[in-house]
Amino acid sequence: MKNAFIAIFFCYSFYSVGQVHYTSIQQEQLEYYNSLGKDGVYYEENHVPRATPLYDRATCNTNKVVFGWHPYWSNGKENNYQWDLLTDLSYFSYELNPSTGNANSTHSFSTANVVTEALNHGVRVNLCVTLFSDHTTFFNSPTAQQTFITNVITLLQNRGATGVNLDFEGMTASHKTPFKNFVANLSTQLKTAIPNAQLSVALYAVEWSSIFDVPSLNQYIDLYCIMGYDYYYSGSSTTGPSDPLFHFGSTYNYSHSKSVTYYLNLGVPKEKLVLALPYYGRSWQVTGFPLPASTVSGTAVSVVYSTVKDNANGYYSTANRNFAADTRSTYYNYYSGGNPRQCFITEENDMRERLDFIRKRDIGGMGMWALGFDDGYPDFWNAISDYMTDCYQVPCSGTLYDIGGGPNKPYYDKENYSYTIAPAGASNITIDIQSMDIEQGYDYLYIYDGTSTGAPQVPGSPFTGTNAPAAFTTTGGAFTLKFTSDGATTAQGFKLNYTCNVVLDDPISLVNANPGWKTEDFEQTFDDSAPNSSLKKNFYNVADFDGTEWRSNATRGFFTEDFNDGSIHSDWTIENGTWSEGTNLKQTNESEGNTNIYASLTQSLSNTHIYAWKGKISGSGTNRRAGIHIFSDDPTAENRGNSYLVYFRPDAASNPGNEEIQIYKVENDVLSLKVNLSYTVLANTWYNYKVIFDRITGELLVYVNDELAASWTDPTPIATGDYISFRSGNCTYEIDNLRVYRSRFPQVDVLVGPAATNDMRYQNPSPTQAAGLVRTLSTNTANRISEVDSLLFNVDWTAPVFDFVNDGDLNTDLDTIYVGLLTASSFWNADDPNSGVSNFEYAIGTSPGSDDIINWSPVLGGQSATISSGNFVLDELYFFTIRAVNGAGLVEESSSDGFRFMASEPSGLSSFDAENIFIYPNPTRDYLNISIQNEIITGVEIYSADGKLVKKYEEGDLTKLNVQHLTAGNYIISIKMNEKVLKFQWIKM
Repeated sequence: MKNAFIAIFFCYSFYSVGQVHYTSIQQEQLEYYNSLGKDGVYYEENHVPRATPLYDRATCNTNKVVFGWHPYWSNGKENNYQWDLLTDLSYFSYELNPSTGNANSTHSFSTANVVTEALNHGVRVNLCVTLFSDHTTFFNSPTAQQTFITNVITLLQNRGATGVNLDFEGMTASHKTPFKNFVANLSTQLKTAIPNAQLSVALYAVEWSSIFDVPSLNQYIDLYCIMGYDYYYSGSSTTGPSDPLFHFGSTYNYSHSKSVTYYLNLGVPKEKLVLALPYYGRSWQVTGFPLPASTVSGTAVSVVYSTVKDNANGYYSTANRNFAADTRSTYYNYYSGGNPRQCFITEENDMRERLDFIRKRDIGGMGMWALGFDDGYPDFWNAISDYMTDCYQVPCSGTLYDIGGGPNKPYYDKENYSYTIAPAGASNITIDIQSMDIEQGYDYLYIYDGTSTGAPQVPGSPFTGTNAPAAFTTTGGAFTLKFTSDGATTAQGFKLNYTCNVVLDDPISLVNANPGWKTEDFEQTFDDSAPNSSLKKNFYNVADFDGTEWRSNATRGFFTEDFNDGSIHSDWTIENGTWSEGTNLKQTNESEGNTNIYASLTQSLSNTHIYAWKGKISGSGTNRRAGIHIFSDDPTAENRGNSYLVYFRPDAASNPGNEEIQIYKVENDVLSLKVNLSYTVLANTWYNYKVIFDRITGELLVYVNDELAASWTDPTPIATGDYISFRSGNCTYEIDNLRVYRSRFPQVDVLVGPAATNDMRYQNPSPTQAAGLVRTLSTNTANRISEVDSLLFNVDWTAPVFDFVNDGDLNTDLDTIYVGLLTASSFWNADDPNSGVSNFEYAIGTSPGSDDIINWSPVLGGQSATISSGNFVLDELYFFTIRAVNGAGLVEESSSDGFRFMASEPSGLSSFDAENIFIYPNPTRDYLNISIQNEIITGVEIYSADGKLVKKYEEGDLTKLNVQHLTAGNYIISIKMNEKVLKFQWIKM
């Protein structure tokens, strides 16, 4: 009798509500943008893209379907799509003319850049086909159907696309068979014409009438996409979430959970079922702010995610944000034009809960209406990376409840699902069923001691009724939960906590060797591992050396401060207290109850940050306390505006109500105590403190000497903050070795150069003093933290600098060389203070920089070169070009101003005959030898290149001359032999 009653109730419920007609978000927005008269080309040419978003990119591979509709009015926004996380793009749309089968418009599908980009990135492209009315006309016309099939196959083939996505809305039960027949015909022709073609269909969030013949369609349909939105729509009489995860109201109880269960029970294979989620919300004018609120007819508007994040009008501030716990949905209460409005929209944490639901139900994946609505905000892409890829990790502890009704509502009829909890590294898991209300003898909770429903059940399983068992522990590191309910009579369900027990090994994080000088941006990789566990988060810090001290670029989300310069750096502003710096930072005003020294720090470039410092609390007071504010938006306010405060209190024992570790959330400058934990914190003792905060999940962890001491998760976390602030009360507070790390993936791009937006902004002050430093840390799922590893980097982005390049000697630049031998010399001076000069090369040519006379040749030592060549001719202009290569491999060239060989004598000297005489070596350093046949040398004179006498030899051995005392350069030697005088050019080295 029980089952018969329930069947009658369902028939009545579906029939009565099913008469309501509404316009879907797809139809609503398509008609609006069509009315503007602008096609896809216009948006592609006129959208101004945001700055490239800072996604937490990972080496993750999608293992679920990620299906995104791209409406033509999002053209131009595709530069912000994270293609490696998208499996399917569905271009919206081919507007089907039901009378002819032709398209009223394809909105630039054939030329749209987003299609090209998707194909280039290996993303499957689908063409979405829309039909919102006149279905009977289309189904009654075989000609129109064939025209459409021919058209769509041609469109796909011309673009290299492989998918058709049918969005036929407003069908009734009368269309069940003709729709099935049409799908069969389309599928057969499509997959014959295009190998590996995909056919998908959009399912209604609630199928009010029996429209989809799933058992017959399964052989033709590859993906079923539930349009998981508009449960509450523009015409709703009360407000509610567009996408309730669990049922929201007291009577209207449709939700994601119910829709998934319905279609699975209808026979859709779970691997083909995709739950599409909204990147928009709805705002209604309301009569007041109860939950739900009554709407004022005709006032609803859709609000895309980027509008809420921009918050240009101030409506979507933290002060206006609320959370509907029953359905896991965010909503805002605000006034516009003096009228109260209520807006429901899915935000970051809500999205993560929905993706976790998709994981637990083990369906094919997720979809989104629509791509571009987040317009550069990375939050949803990061959630997809965490939940729809092989990077998905099961937490080591958590709370589970019936995923039909959620934490606060009764479960549904005909539930039948199972999922496995297997945290990495868990040796066993303790399960504590905190509450249980399951229809006795009809509905059951099964718990299996292993990774599947084939494993043995834990003692007492299956559980039914209201008597929850005592806590128990599995024999291994996994358990599988299964829940079933019959067709009638539901109850509140169950709630259980689980905690995994792991071998507490610390993770290991290493900066991989990256040899060579860094002259520009480079990619740095890391080697991270988690023995007996799995990695949770990886972090890095980049510091640079300005010639005096190591610091970090706070605008890049890093901080490095050793507080050992003797004076407080200009990065810090003292708002209150007596702060000084010697070998550490110290605050000594014990009468002050709220001291404040703050610094600017960008905290929105990664999802998670580590704030690490050494701290010591001392003084003579009895209520001493000190700590740090993070994510502050107003550092001069008493409690730093909006922020989090982590406080340590060594005198907690004498101050009832205050424990040793406290975590506060500050909203609108009002402190709210969230954690008040007893712990050992001693005065006059240095501690290594670390605070880890995830701005997406809201998890905040506090470590003392690298042991997890306290934790709290904020359900509505503060997402951005521009300052950090140290705070103390009635104590002396000493601080040292502050480091702020950002979360990362296995590789990061390190930005190098003098710009203020870079990570390494300085070059080596000398070849032996590095200017860059990268540090790394990791945490595992057991919340253990690794030791810090670091690696120094040599940095030089500038080439060597030349002081001069002379033709001639060190001090003289010759323009003319009077011929003895055709020999030329060059002296130069070049240096590189950062990496040093590693080698020189020279060349001689008829123009600066050329080597048409002497090819490029290495300089064997020093900064000079001398060359004789048969390529030289008289009265031709030649140039020495010197190439300097520094230790970083950067090259600079500089040329002389030119020289030429002339045959004319210096003034006052006669011509000469060079037969039968030889001087050597030339060039020479110490001694010059003269060999002559049949003549006696009577005297030797040496002249400078400009004709001045510098040395005369008349006695001793005139065939071997000591020239050590002469400076390096070009000279003319005059040799007297009785009445004959011969003159030669030679070079002193």
